[in-house]
Amino acid sequence: MEERAGEPIRLLLVDDDVAVRRAVRTFVEWSCPDIEVVGEAGDGPEALRQVQELDPDVVLMDIRMPLMDGLQATRTIKRAWRHRAAVVLMTATSMATVREEGTQAGAVSCLQKPFQLSELRAHLLNAAGRKGRRPADGTPMTYTA
Repeated sequence: MEERAGEPIRLLLVDDDVAVRRAVRTFVEWSCPDIEVVGEAGDGPEALRQVQELDPDVVLMDIRMPLMDGLQATRTIKRAWRHRAAVVLMTATSMATVREEGTQAGAVSCLQKPFQLSELRAHLLNAAGRKGRRPADGTPMTYTA
């Protein structure tokens, strides 16, 4: 992925749960000045439209969604389109099977819900090719689904 020096990482949030999108957006807006949320989607087909329209650097995508799951959307983004966006998957299911499926689909990493928000930030920065680090205040915040 090409890094846009000095520019914030452009993030697309994809989850069918509005509360998850709201929580992640709030965390990013308050604690991650180097990340900008450029869009949100609630299902796979909308995620694909948003990727084409917004050209994000990173897509944070839930695996279980209606119409098209996150794995199939990731396969389309990374394998069929060969889009430059890095995909970070989120799941509440077993990581053992998901990690392998996600890697095969083209995702760079996978987070298991619930996760520490500092862990989320590190995954997003690493996916964008920047060094992951804890939020400036060092506060361990947790998101639970």
